[in-house]
Amino acid sequence: MMNFLLPGIVLLMYKIRTPAAPALDERWHGRLKQLLFVMGETFETLMPSPQYVEKAYGAFMESGCQENPLLYPDGILPAALQEVEQGLTRLKNEISGQEHHEGIRAAYIERIDESLANIRMVQAAYAHDTENFAQANAYIYGKPDIRIYTAACQWLRQEAERCATDDSVPDDVAAAVLEVVPYEAEGQDSLMPSNDVFRRVQVLHTVEGGYFEQLFAGLDIPESGIVDEQLGDLLTQQVIANIGSDYELQESTNGLWAVIQNQKRVLRPQHYELTSTAFKAIITHEVGCHLLEYTNGADAGLRLLELGLDRYEAGNEGRAVLREQLMYTSVEEYIRQPQWFPTKASWEYRVAIHLVVSLASGITGRPYGFAEIYRVLTVLFRFWTLQRYREVDEAVISRGAWSMAVRVMKGTDGTGGAYLKDIVYLEGNVRCWQAVVARPELILFGDLGKFDIASERHILLLEDIGILPKQK
Repeated sequence: MMNFLLPGIVLLMYKIRTPAAPALDERWHGRLKQLLFVMGETFETLMPSPQYVEKAYGAFMESGCQENPLLYPDGILPAALQEVEQGLTRLKNEISGQEHHEGIRAAYIERIDESLANIRMVQAAYAHDTENFAQANAYIYGKPDIRIYTAACQWLRQEAERCATDDSVPDDVAAAVLEVVPYEAEGQDSLMPSNDVFRRVQVLHTVEGGYFEQLFAGLDIPESGIVDEQLGDLLTQQVIANIGSDYELQESTNGLWAVIQNQKRVLRPQHYELTSTAFKAIITHEVGCHLLEYTNGADAGLRLLELGLDRYEAGNEGRAVLREQLMYTSVEEYIRQPQWFPTKASWEYRVAIHLVVSLASGITGRPYGFAEIYRVLTVLFRFWTLQRYREVDEAVISRGAWSMAVRVMKGTDGTGGAYLKDIVYLEGNVRCWQAVVARPELILFGDLGKFDIASERHILLLEDIGILPKQK
C-alpha cells in the first residue's frame, strides 16, 4: 500500500511502484485471470475481418456513400467463448457460496457479471440479434450521458462559429459543421476543468520527486524537435523499466498504441513522428497509467485490481486522458494540439466519437445509420484539417471517417445502434475532473490498480479493505 500524507494536496511520499501485499483474494484471482485471458478483448472479437471491411468500403464508395454496410463479425463464433461462459458461471457460484468477505464477494460477482454480459454481446452480434446486443451493451457501459452529449454539441458548434467569424475556415465548411451537429440549448457548462483545478492537479504531479519525475527518470527527451519510433522505442523501454514492468515493446498492426495484458506487450505504431509533449502524453496514458495499473494491481492486497473492478473503464480511461492533459501548460494548449488530423489521442477525436456514438444509439430520438455517421465525420474531419491550415486530402478524410464509423458501429447491421465502449473516454474524463475538485489525490490513488476513481462504490470498497485511506 502507498504511503500518503493526507489531507495535504502534495503527496510527498508517493511512490510510482507500490510494494507487494498479501492477497486477500488469492483463491479466486488466478482462476478469473485465466478465464479472462482466454476470453480476449470484446472490441477485437466484435470487429469484422480486415478483408471484409475492405470489401465493404469499396461497396460503400460505389454506392455514393449511401448504402449502410453490415458490420457484424464474420466467420464462426469462437468456440472458446462457450467454455469461458461456463467457467465464469461455475466460478461465480463458488464465490457466492464460499467467499465470506462481503466486499470481495460482491466485487468478484459484479466483475464476472460484466464479463458474462460481454460474452452475451458477442453472441448477439454473431447471431444478428439487435435487441440483446443493445441490452448487453447498455448493461456494461450505460447509455451516453445527455448532458455531456449536449456539451459536446455546443463545443463543436462554437468552434465552427468562431472559425467562421475569424475567417480561419471557408464559410461553407463552417456552415456544414453547423448543419450536421445538432443544436442543443442545454448541457453542462464545460467539458473541461477550470484553470485553477487544472493547475492544482498538475502541481500534484510535477512536485519534485513526484509522479512525472519518477516516470521519466533517466530519460533524455528533446524539448524541441520530433520523437520518431527509433528514439521513441528507447525512451518507451526505459519508462517500462521505471515502473517495474517486464512487458515487451512491439509494433502494432492497426497503427494504435495499446497495452495487451494477456500477451504482456506494449504496442506502438509502425511509424510515427510526435512532438516531445505529445510523445510524453501518449506514454503517460499507456505506460504511466494502464501498464502501471496492471503492475501495481498484480501485487495489491486485492489482486482483482490487476484485472479491474467491474465497469472500471470509464474512470480508468478518463484518468489516463487526464494525465495526458497534464503534459500541457493549460487546458487550452491541450485542446489546440498541433495535430493536423484527429487521432485517437486528440481532443477532437474523443469529442467526435462521443457525438457519433450518441447519434448512432438514438440520443436525438432516432438512431443514425452508418451513412449519416460517415457524413458527420467527413464534415468534422474536413473542418479540422482546414482549421489547422492544411490542404484537404479527400482520400485521407474518407478513410479516417470510415474507420471511425466502423469502430463505432461494429456489431450492428449499419442502420443504427453502436458499440458504446468509446463513450468512456470523454465521459470518464469529465467525471474524473469533477471527482478531483474535492479530492485531487484520487488521480494518484488510481495507480494502485484498475478501478474507477469516480465511482463511490469502488472507493468505499477499497477503503473498507484498507487499500485506500478513508477520507477524513
